[in-house]
Amino acid sequence: GYDFADFLLGLPQTTSVRFGTAANYLRSARYDLFGNDDWRILSHLTLDLGGRWEYAAPFTEKYGHLSDLALGPGFSTVGVVTGLDPGSLPPSLLRGYPHNVAPRFGLAYRPWIKHSLVVRAGYGIFYDESIYSQLVSNLTNQPPFATTSTLVTSPSAVLTLENGFPQINSSVAHNTYAVDPNFLTPYAQTWSLMLEQDLGQNFVLSAAYIGTHGTHLNLLLAPSVSTSGQSAINALPFIYDTSGAASRYNGLRVSLRRFSHNGFSFFVNYTYSKSMDDAASVGESGNTVAQNPLDLQPEWGLSGFNATQSLHFFTRYKLPFGDRMHFLNNGGGLARVLGNWSLSDITSYSSGLPLTALLSGNLSNNVSGSAPFGSLRAEATGLPVLPSGFVQTPLDFFNTAAFTLPPTGAYGNAGRNTIPGPPSLNFNISLDRLITLSREKGLSADFRVGTTNTFNIVNFSGLATTVNANTFGRVTDVGSMRTVTFSVRLRF
Repeated sequence: GYDFADFLLGLPQTTSVRFGTAANYLRSARYDLFGNDDWRILSHLTLDLGGRWEYAAPFTEKYGHLSDLALGPGFSTVGVVTGLDPGSLPPSLLRGYPHNVAPRFGLAYRPWIKHSLVVRAGYGIFYDESIYSQLVSNLTNQPPFATTSTLVTSPSAVLTLENGFPQINSSVAHNTYAVDPNFLTPYAQTWSLMLEQDLGQNFVLSAAYIGTHGTHLNLLLAPSVSTSGQSAINALPFIYDTSGAASRYNGLRVSLRRFSHNGFSFFVNYTYSKSMDDAASVGESGNTVAQNPLDLQPEWGLSGFNATQSLHFFTRYKLPFGDRMHFLNNGGGLARVLGNWSLSDITSYSSGLPLTALLSGNLSNNVSGSAPFGSLRAEATGLPVLPSGFVQTPLDFFNTAAFTLPPTGAYGNAGRNTIPGPPSLNFNISLDRLITLSREKGLSADFRVGTTNTFNIVNFSGLATTVNANTFGRVTDVGSMRTVTFSVRLRF
């Protein structure tokens, strides 16, 4: 159960290998058809109507060197299929979907002609046609055209550093990756409603609601393996990529802008939002494999990028010295030194990103095929993660008693991203000046002094969430300290 002890003893938990020819000749085609029109129905009402049809064909390989796994219902059977002998599948091993229609709608409406209030609304569907380039990269360099395997240690077949890749029966599928042949193109529906109002001559206030619903997103599964580390369907552990995930985002954004007046301008933006998904890689750091491929409901949770509140504040002030300014506007040496300087500040605050309580160590007694992919979660005890009155410290950032080890051979019932991560606050300030060296030659120089994390605020950036680690619940890393940069840029 202690990874460092296993390392000293030369006992790895998992081993994996993948190598083959680097020369693959991939082919694909893409087709797009679109139209758009602005229709001004009334003097204060404009519609923007459009639509797209787009089709990106799945990739083929010139010599048929693509390999996938054909799986039976409920992962009951497995068989290798290649581009040389695709059977009922096309040479790409993926059935393309040429029916991706994406309507677009926009509206701009001014209720009162003599007032500046503007209502804007929109709706659109957006497809991710790049998905096929991601999928084909994993269908290349797979058996029988390459050597691959993922092995898990077990009491009956202990992996060692000396023998990390023991001989496996040739009848066992060695593929490390498979794709659903009916993989559908991921797409997102996005809608928004915004109110925009001028406040005097220099201010604009806006409030917007934004919603997004993702469909057919990546869902990564790992079919169950036995405690011997070998799959019940006669295959080594592998990842199965499907398009069965979804996401949902709702956000309220309020912004206030002040246009430059007397050398001063600013822009402030506040967002309150919530995003949830059960996808493999929506904003996560890397791909996340579902814990139990036969029970996907527990995968629905907060998105890894979900920051409930965020605030961004940008200001710029041109110092009031020099030509056409309030002070020292009659020239002279002091005016040349102090003139044309600008001070800028970018302030940002974000509430913490959610994290997941995971398991580590020797997982050979667990029945989950997701063990080699780091997706096993802890058991929730029912206690709150942040109880009322709980004092967060770097050594005790959340209530570790909220999680424990699951029973042997069982999945943990803790959800995804249930631990609130640490918030962040940053101030970045810069001082800039434009110096004209020669008007005739158009030669000038930009001088800049910039600071990041100006006030040297300690932002926690790492948090130990592995339930059976000695550091569980502790802050493990912090963000960058203050830095100061001097730069000069010549323009000619």
